[in-house]
Amino acid sequence: VAICEPVVTLLRSIPSTPITELTLGRVLIWLSFLIDDAERSVPWCDEAIHILRQHDSPEDLMWAISARIVRARWQNDIDLMLACASEGLAMAQLMGDKHLEGFFFTFLGSGHIHDDLDLALKFTEKGVAMLEALEDYHGLRHGITAMTLIKERQQDYEQAAYWADRTQQLAQALGSSFLEAFGCVVHGRIFLAQKAYTEARSNLAKGMQIFWDTGHMWIITFPLIYMVQWLAEHHALERAVEIRATIDQHLICFEQVDELAQALYDQLKTQMEPECFTEAWSRGVKRDLGSLVHELLADLNDD
Repeated sequence: VAICEPVVTLLRSIPSTPITELTLGRVLIWLSFLIDDAERSVPWCDEAIHILRQHDSPEDLMWAISARIVRARWQNDIDLMLACASEGLAMAQLMGDKHLEGFFFTFLGSGHIHDDLDLALKFTEKGVAMLEALEDYHGLRHGITAMTLIKERQQDYEQAAYWADRTQQLAQALGSSFLEAFGCVVHGRIFLAQKAYTEARSNLAKGMQIFWDTGHMWIITFPLIYMVQWLAEHHALERAVEIRATIDQHLICFEQVDELAQALYDQLKTQMEPECFTEAWSRGVKRDLGSLVHELLADLNDD
């Protein structure tokens, strides 16, 4: 990032030529790949795609689309994800790029998780099989996490846990702290669905700790929302409301965190006396997110 950003600034400051424009598009792609933050990277992806559509560089355009599709997933923009997957898949098949073909198949599967699980499974399994045959472990990242979610939606928790284990194994192979933390939180979510509360709490805490230690604050509400659910199911309603209030301004679309947050808000509001709910909410909104995470991790590590 420290190298790419000055290069982008330089390329924008000099007279534009086809070569400088193409170079700018390529640098923007790599810059977007380096940032695990949709808010920062989406404008770079969009600019790269806009530039590369004006040049005869289909391979670069495919990589830009592959970067954008990942951000579309983070934003839970299903329509854009499907559009990118369809366009990218057609280009990959035309060019004979099996790596990107498998990659786009997994996203085509993800796009159908909410409307057709059978179709989602068909596309995702096809993409995963292609990438496994190619030993493309970076390309497998999304396919494996998508398989986990599909199996969760099918309530096949044994298979979901298998794919969550695969996520963590892949994280170790790639040295990805983000993927490791993601796998922990998913394991926690699976245990929570099975009412295995001790294991759920342990995995959620571990995932939150890794996200915190590695500076992935944009996604910290992902483990936090399941901690709210854990507390609600343990009838610690005031504490659940306090945390839900603190994270209210930091909710993300990734993994439908915002949808679960709304459902928990509605549930807690009906379970508590109005005055108690309002007081707990008021305490929570005054809290700083960072101090809340620090306090929670200290409590969890002490137990």
